[in-house]
Amino acid sequence: MIKPPHNTLQNTIQQRPSLPLWLPFAFLLACLLFISSILLILPAWWSPSPWKALTAIVTPLPSDPQHYSLDGTELYLVWIDRTPIALSTQTPSLRGWNGCRLKWDTNEQLFVDPCGGSRFFRDGSYKYGPSPRSLTRLPIRVVDDRLEVDPTHLQLGSPHP
Repeated sequence: MIKPPHNTLQNTIQQRPSLPLWLPFAFLLACLLFISSILLILPAWWSPSPWKALTAIVTPLPSDPQHYSLDGTELYLVWIDRTPIALSTQTPSLRGWNGCRLKWDTNEQLFVDPCGGSRFFRDGSYKYGPSPRSLTRLPIRVVDDRLEVDPTHLQLGSPHP
């Protein structure tokens, strides 16, 4: 009886090709890029909305501006032709940075800067006085018969001549 040579068995088993040395590193790099992109996208996706609930829309609409305090931001809600406007109580003058806040004067029907003496119309536009610009507005929107404002994106009033 003749025995087959020992290496014949090895020739019938196919050897698995060896992986290139760079392949595990490429896989690791791809995983790191994927995880870092997820970490960059998730905070923006899960970030809280800047919109804050202010009040429900009531009828009849108030004729005078209504004062509100929302997360440390004071504002007036004014209705102009059934359109809501949110105005900051911060005076546009440099004196306003010392804590001076606008007041609504029901007799004059104007916003008054008690520190600088400037006057502003109901819509926040400049009437007269030393103020360099009109009043600052806050973005406002209507959602399900409720008003929401964004106190993080203030819109500075326009300068006057």
